[in-house]
Amino acid sequence: MNRFRFLPLKNHWALWVLGGVVLTIFAALSTSAVASPGQSSGPPLQPFGAAQEDAIALATLVLLGAAGGFLSTMHARPGKSMTVTHALLQGAAGATIIVTLAPVDNLIDNIFAMQAHDFIKLVALALIGGYAGSSLIVRMAGQYLKAIDEKQQALEENQRAFEKKQKDLETTANIALNLSEKMLRGLNSDSEEMQSFEEAVQQARSSIRHHIYFRADENRSEHWQNDKVRMARSIPLLSTLVQTEDVKTCHWWCASLAYCLKDKVDPDYAEAVKWLNKAIEVRNAEENVQKCGAYEFNRVICNIKLAAERIDGRVLDEQIKKDLEVLGTTTSRFKDIARHNSDVQRWLTQAQHGESGPLLGSILVDLVASSEATAVMN
Repeated sequence: MNRFRFLPLKNHWALWVLGGVVLTIFAALSTSAVASPGQSSGPPLQPFGAAQEDAIALATLVLLGAAGGFLSTMHARPGKSMTVTHALLQGAAGATIIVTLAPVDNLIDNIFAMQAHDFIKLVALALIGGYAGSSLIVRMAGQYLKAIDEKQQALEENQRAFEKKQKDLETTANIALNLSEKMLRGLNSDSEEMQSFEEAVQQARSSIRHHIYFRADENRSEHWQNDKVRMARSIPLLSTLVQTEDVKTCHWWCASLAYCLKDKVDPDYAEAVKWLNKAIEVRNAEENVQKCGAYEFNRVICNIKLAAERIDGRVLDEQIKKDLEVLGTTTSRFKDIARHNSDVQRWLTQAQHGESGPLLGSILVDLVASSEATAVMN
C-alpha cells in the first residue's frame, strides 16, 4: 500500500524535482552573471533588485528544503507514515530555519556573490535542513517558547520586586511620619525608635522628607520666641534630614537646624555656625543665587556671641564684617533688623571706635542705627 496519500510519484514528483533543478540552475547562473558581468561578451547584465534577490533566495530554499523533506519520507520508521504535502512543508520550513535562524554558517546574505563551492554548501545545508525539518521546527519552537517563558518570568519577578519595593517604601514612610509626629508632640522616643526613625528617613522618598521638614520648620517658626522647649523638638528631625542626599540642594534645611540651635534654651552657637556655613555653601553653589541676608545675619549673631566667650574673640571680626557687608548690600528686611539689633549695634560701635582704628567702610556705617537699639529680632 502506498503510504504517501497524495499523487503517485511518477505523476507528481518529477515536476517538483524538475522545478527545483531548473530554479537552482537559474540561481547559479544569475549569481555568475551578477558576480562577473565583465566576462560576458555582450553588455553586462544588470543586478537583480533587493526584492527579486530575496524572492529567488527564498524560492531556492523552499524547493531544496522540499526535496530534503521528500528524502526524509523514504527513511520514515514503520508506523510513522507522512503525507507528501506534510513532508514538503516541513522540509521547506526546515531549510529556511537552518539557513536563517539556526547557529550555522550565514550563507544567505551572500547568495548572489558566493563562489561555486559556497553555493554547493548552501544546497547541501538546505537539503539537510529539509531532511530534518520536523526536528528543527520542534527544536526552534522550543527555544523560542523557552525565551518567551524566561522573559515572562523576568517580567513577573520585576513586577514582584517593584510591588515589594513600593510596599517597603510605604512602610518606611509610615514609620518616618509617625515617629516624627511623636517627637513633635513631645513624647519620648527610646534609642531603638530613634534609630528606626533615622533609617526610615534615609530610605524614604524625597516627598516624605520634605513633609517632615515642613512640619519641623513649622514647629520652629511658631515657638522659637515663646516656647523654646517645644521649638527644640524640631532639632532631632532636622538633624536627621541634613544627613540625607536632599541636603545637597535643600540649604534651608541646614539653616532651620542652625536657627533651632541658636535659639534654644541653651544655645549651641558653634554648631549653629557649622550648619549656617553649610547652608551658605549649598546656596552659593546655585546659579544666579539671590541673597536675602538671613543666613548671614544669623551667622553674625552667632559669631558675636562666640567672640564674647573667647579670649581671642577678635579673630571672628573679619567674618562678622563680611557678613554685615552682605547685609548692607541687600534690600531685605534683615538689613533693617540689623540696624535695630543690640548685639550688632554694639559690635559696630566697638569696631568703629576700636583701638586699631575704625574698621567700618561706607557699607557698614550705613548699618549703624541712628537711635539706640530697641529690640532683638530674628
